[in-house]
Amino acid sequence: ARAEPEPAKRRERLEAAYAADQQKVWAAYDLVELCAAAGDLAAAEKYARAARDARPGDADVRNVLGNVLVQAGKPREAEAELAEALKLRPAFPQALYNLGLVRAAAGKHEEAAGLFRKAAEADAKFAEAWNNLGHCLARLEEPAEAVGAYRKAIEARPGYGAAHNNLAVALYRQ
Repeated sequence: ARAEPEPAKRRERLEAAYAADQQKVWAAYDLVELCAAAGDLAAAEKYARAARDARPGDADVRNVLGNVLVQAGKPREAEAELAEALKLRPAFPQALYNLGLVRAAAGKHEEAAGLFRKAAEADAKFAEAWNNLGHCLARLEEPAEAVGAYRKAIEARPGYGAAHNNLAVALYRQ
């Protein structure tokens, strides 16, 4: 099922594998990705919840569900799942980053900056975390620190166009 190149057939085969044995978390996990990419967030959420229910102590599964809930416009539920992922694995860069996105969207830039910083410190090559840290620091009127974060994003991924643009804007505003 995983090797099927055509998305519709791949989904059909994954759904059959999952229906045959709902403990096949890999099938639910793949269905989440496939459904989300197709814009079927209701199905993605259904499979992400099923994966969480099958493996409640799996930080990766909690993070995936949190991410789907963010996409589905359910930030409170997303925040709860991401917080649970971080209880299970406190230095989980992707969950720290995703929770930072939720907090930033809520206007909680100081909290978001702390989460993005932790994500970037846990994985120094996490360019998006550095870039979003820069955004939060700019919002908090800390331009020199924002410039430093954007430079770290570029260091992590030299071809990261958004970070180059953000650095240019931050330097212009100084």
